[in-house]
Amino acid sequence: MTKSKKEAQKSSENNSFNRRRFPRVSIKNDLENARALVGAQLEWLGEEKQSPLQIFDISYSGAAVENPKGLAIEEGQCLDVRMLLGDMDPFQVASKIIWFNDSIVGIQFQEIDHVARMRIDEFLEDKIIGSHMILVSPQYFSDHVDFNYWFHGPNNTNVFLWGPDDNTITRAMVSFDGQAMIFEGGEFHRAGGELEWDIQGSYSVETLPKENSEDLLVILEKDSPLVERSIEILTQLKEVEAPVEKLLQSILEAQA
Repeated sequence: MTKSKKEAQKSSENNSFNRRRFPRVSIKNDLENARALVGAQLEWLGEEKQSPLQIFDISYSGAAVENPKGLAIEEGQCLDVRMLLGDMDPFQVASKIIWFNDSIVGIQFQEIDHVARMRIDEFLEDKIIGSHMILVSPQYFSDHVDFNYWFHGPNNTNVFLWGPDDNTITRAMVSFDGQAMIFEGGEFHRAGGELEWDIQGSYSVETLPKENSEDLLVILEKDSPLVERSIEILTQLKEVEAPVEKLLQSILEAQA
C-alpha cells in the first residue's frame, strides 16, 4: 500500500472513530409540546441582536445550526454562542465555524467548562441511547409474542410497540434501568423493581398486576422523569418513523 493510500485509510479510520466517539442526535423542534425536553436553539453572541436559531443536530463536539441570515460568516471564524437546550438554563460556549451552506452552519465547540459539559451530557444522554437502538428482525421473535416492533439498544434498553397494524401503535413499553414505562389508552404506568422482564412476553395494562408494589404495575404521573426519559429515547428511533411520530403525538397529547 502506498503512503498516500495508507494516509487516506488512516484518515478514514480516524473520521470513523470520531463519529463513534461523538455521536450526533437529531433535534425534534417540530414537536411543539416536547420542546422543553428535546428542543434546542442557539444564539450568536455579538454586536447585532439575533433571534434564536434552530439546532438541527448536536453532539459533544459541535452542532449543525440554522444559517443566521444577514450575518457575514466564514470558515474558521471563532465566536461565542449561547446554547438553549430544552428547559435548562442557557450557557455560553466558545465555538468555531467549520463549514456552512445557504441553510446550515456547522460549528465545533472549542472550550467547554464543567457546567456546560454537564448540561450537554444531561441533554444528550438518553437521546444518544435512542439513536443507537436497533430494530430487531421478527425472525428472532418467539412464536407467542404479539408486539409489532422491538428495538434493542445500549444498557439493555428495549422498546416494544403494539398495534392493530404496522402503521398504528396503540401500546408502547420503554424499559431501561430495571424499570419500564408503559403507555396505553392515554395513560402512563410503571413496572420495575424486582420484576424480571421476559422480553418475549406480552405486557398489557389489563394483564399486569396492579397491586401497590415497587415491582408491579403502578400509575405514573404524566410528567414523571420515567415518562420524560422515555420520550427522549422514542424521538431518536429510526426505520419506523411515521408510526413512532404518531405515537409521540399521542403521548404528548396525553401529557397536555
